[in-house]
Amino acid sequence: MKLYENVVIGNFLYGLGFAVSKHSNDGHIPGVVNLLQQTPCDTLLGDLLLSFPGTVRLIEFKASHNRSTKERARYTSLSASLSDNPRLTEVSRIVHWYVESTPSATGFEVVFEPYLDAFREERTTFRMELFLQKTAEDIVFKNDKATPEEIKKYLKWVIRTQGGGKVGTGGVLFTIDGNGKMHYVQLTDLLELRLTHKEWVSFYENKIEKEYNLQKDLERGRTKSKDFDGPTL
Repeated sequence: MKLYENVVIGNFLYGLGFAVSKHSNDGHIPGVVNLLQQTPCDTLLGDLLLSFPGTVRLIEFKASHNRSTKERARYTSLSASLSDNPRLTEVSRIVHWYVESTPSATGFEVVFEPYLDAFREERTTFRMELFLQKTAEDIVFKNDKATPEEIKKYLKWVIRTQGGGKVGTGGVLFTIDGNGKMHYVQLTDLLELRLTHKEWVSFYENKIEKEYNLQKDLERGRTKSKDFDGPTL
């Protein structure tokens, strides 16, 4: 039985939402989730780019039956380019992950490891739930030990090793406030990680407040207009 990558990614994202909610006390963690598979960014970056306050993950998903020579070439190019850059190598092991899935009798199992370890001979297989748990905990507890500037530098490094090119796409920031109300904010640059999620949410809330005040002013203006018209016969 084949297990396609997009099926695994969809279930991973669905499960991640539950796992993050479970660990979060207030349920208010804004995040950017960009599924890049089969887009121009796929060949430059990878399948999935997650960005949360204090945590960024670039994840490549592969089915065990679909290990391609192209992916090995990408791996070889990236690992060789980082051989003399120990700090970016550390950032890579924090941010960049490789997930390989295999169907099993009880669902599916995965090998998940830093991308730089993706083609080792000895590998350990885990349940998918363990990778979900780890990712959710990293998001909620902000376990990353890399700055936004370092992460952005690494992502650009990945793009450069894959032949270069422009990431011609933005992103979407999603958050739920304390009242359960959902908000979306467009990000014009997928790699712009220096502006914090809190600032984006503040920008969005200010925009909503201005629109609300404008609507109230318009309603007051219509009410005054009716008062000046006088009684009708």
